[in-house]
Amino acid sequence: SPPPRKADPFMHIDAGKFMSALAIAYIGIVGCFVYGKGFAGLQEGLSDSGNLNSCSWNGSFTALAFLAPLTCVLRVFLAPAMWVYLGERRDLLSAVTSIPVWGWMLCYWVPFVHVTRIVFNVAGGLGSPDDMMKFWPDECNLDRPYPALFQTGCYVLLASFVTEGIMHIIVIMRCSNLDERCCAFAAPTTVFNVLLLLTGPVLFFMSFDENAVCDDLWIQQTLLGVAVASAIIKLTLILAPFGMMAAVKSQNAVFGPFAYWSTINWLLLAIAEIIVLETVFSMATVIKDEAPETVCGAGFKEFWFSRQKALVYYNYGELVAYMFWIVGMWLWGPLQALYAQDQEAVRG
Repeated sequence: SPPPRKADPFMHIDAGKFMSALAIAYIGIVGCFVYGKGFAGLQEGLSDSGNLNSCSWNGSFTALAFLAPLTCVLRVFLAPAMWVYLGERRDLLSAVTSIPVWGWMLCYWVPFVHVTRIVFNVAGGLGSPDDMMKFWPDECNLDRPYPALFQTGCYVLLASFVTEGIMHIIVIMRCSNLDERCCAFAAPTTVFNVLLLLTGPVLFFMSFDENAVCDDLWIQQTLLGVAVASAIIKLTLILAPFGMMAAVKSQNAVFGPFAYWSTINWLLLAIAEIIVLETVFSMATVIKDEAPETVCGAGFKEFWFSRQKALVYYNYGELVAYMFWIVGMWLWGPLQALYAQDQEAVRG
């Protein structure tokens, strides 16, 4: 008779899965951080207008400010079990009876539905505070620039949830294929750059007055050019066969995937982009986080400027997440095949 099999672990946490889950969490941390800054601005704006205690919506905003980061951390420890049951084993019955899987679902869908409701019911009007505030009750009225700061936080937090959902779907659907699984990291690079570039520098150029005097026009041009070029190169190094797919198969026992040239180049590019963006912003004369509120004839500065700053915050989070992700993929390996071998040994 076959030897008795060891009891199935409860959380299914190992080094590779934990590092991979931590990488996804760092994308969520970016969303929580930007939302936290917008929420802090909202509280300041409500306080200045005397509506801090009377705003009926503030309780919902406050709940999300605490719920989003808490559930983000919890999902790190709950995701591995979901990957094992739904991805490696394709065992739906075990998944629906697993407490960690149900815990992950709860920790993901509750804040996701909450922020989605806020975005569609509260944070509309991508370029004008008047468009955004016309649906707000009088007891929640607040002045510029706080509506735009809060709106940016809501959209970035929603983007982080969408990105996390996409990454989990790819990991589950392509769990047995290391090449395809590791390419899930293309999701945050695509989602955040598209969102923040379209609503940041692109929005600026759409409303820019060509007859206006704008000493900082070069900043917008540099930001857009650098961000687009960097995103294209990053995606190439993630999706190309010579990029991350090759790095996670590194046989170097000391440095692992960090010994591979594509990993080194990706990290150098990410660091260079952050340095360039931070330097460019530091050289601004009017496009910065202070008065005047309208510059270069480009409408309401706080809308497109806050998204450009959010892009910088994302680049910091992406840099850390990339390192966790590539190490996690390197440690994880094609575990579907290992599990199949284990099952065969038990049957034999």
